[in-house]
Amino acid sequence: MQKTLWTLFFSCLFSILSLRAQESAGIRITFVLNSPDLPDTTSVYITGSIEALGRWNPGKIKMDAKGNHVWTKE
Repeated sequence: MQKTLWTLFFSCLFSILSLRAQESAGIRITFVLNSPDLPDTTSVYITGSIEALGRWNPGKIKMDAKGNHVWTKE
Protein backbone atom coordinates (compact mmCIF):
# COMPACT_ATOMS: atom_id res chain seq x y z
CA MET A 1 0.00 0.00 0.00
CA GLN A 2 2.87 2.39 0.75
CA LYS A 3 4.16 1.91 -2.81
CA THR A 4 0.71 2.82 -4.11
CA LEU A 5 0.61 6.01 -2.04
CA TRP A 6 4.07 7.08 -3.26
CA THR A 7 3.02 6.40 -6.85
CA LEU A 8 -0.08 8.52 -6.34
CA PHE A 9 1.98 11.29 -4.72
CA PHE A 10 4.46 11.51 -7.60
CA SER A 11 1.74 11.24 -10.23
CA CYS A 12 -0.12 14.13 -8.61
CA LEU A 13 3.08 16.15 -8.26
CA PHE A 14 3.83 15.92 -11.98
CA SER A 15 0.20 16.64 -12.84
CA ILE A 16 0.21 19.71 -10.58
CA LEU A 17 3.33 21.07 -12.25
CA SER A 18 1.78 20.72 -15.70
CA LEU A 19 -1.58 22.04 -14.40
CA ARG A 20 0.03 25.32 -13.33
CA ALA A 21 1.48 25.79 -16.80
CA GLN A 22 -1.74 24.88 -18.58
CA GLU A 23 -4.60 26.18 -16.43
CA SER A 24 -4.67 29.57 -18.13
CA ALA A 25 -4.94 27.85 -21.54
CA GLY A 26 -8.24 26.16 -20.62
CA ILE A 27 -6.80 22.65 -20.71
CA ARG A 28 -8.61 20.10 -18.55
CA ILE A 29 -6.79 17.35 -16.66
CA THR A 30 -8.32 14.14 -15.36
CA PHE A 31 -6.71 12.43 -12.38
CA VAL A 32 -7.10 8.65 -12.38
CA LEU A 33 -6.17 6.41 -9.46
CA ASN A 34 -6.16 2.65 -9.93
CA SER A 35 -5.30 1.05 -6.60
CA PRO A 36 -6.11 -2.64 -6.13
CA ASP A 37 -4.84 -2.35 -2.52
CA LEU A 38 -7.64 0.07 -1.53
CA PRO A 39 -11.18 -1.15 -0.90
CA ASP A 40 -13.75 0.22 -3.36
CA THR A 41 -15.48 1.97 -0.45
CA THR A 42 -12.43 4.15 0.33
CA SER A 43 -12.87 7.91 -0.04
CA VAL A 44 -9.99 9.41 -2.03
CA TYR A 45 -9.20 13.12 -2.19
CA ILE A 46 -6.86 15.34 -4.23
CA THR A 47 -5.09 18.33 -2.75
CA GLY A 48 -2.38 20.78 -3.76
CA SER A 49 -1.08 24.29 -3.35
CA ILE A 50 -3.18 26.00 -6.02
CA GLU A 51 -6.83 27.05 -5.79
CA ALA A 52 -7.92 24.46 -8.36
CA LEU A 53 -6.58 21.75 -6.02
CA GLY A 54 -8.07 23.14 -2.82
CA ARG A 55 -5.12 25.03 -1.31
CA TRP A 56 -4.02 21.98 0.74
CA ASN A 57 -7.50 21.36 2.15
CA PRO A 58 -7.44 17.53 2.18
CA GLY A 59 -11.23 17.17 2.28
CA LYS A 60 -12.21 19.62 -0.45
CA ILE A 61 -11.83 17.70 -3.72
CA LYS A 62 -13.18 14.15 -3.55
CA MET A 63 -12.43 11.78 -6.40
CA ASP A 64 -15.36 9.90 -7.95
CA ALA A 65 -15.39 6.14 -7.28
CA LYS A 66 -15.84 4.28 -10.57
CA GLY A 67 -15.72 0.76 -9.12
CA ASN A 68 -13.11 -1.97 -9.59
CA HIS A 69 -10.60 0.03 -7.46
CA VAL A 70 -10.63 3.07 -9.77
CA TRP A 71 -11.25 6.72 -8.83
CA THR A 72 -11.27 9.75 -11.16
CA LYS A 73 -11.59 13.50 -10.98
CA GLU A 74 -11.52 16.03 -13.82
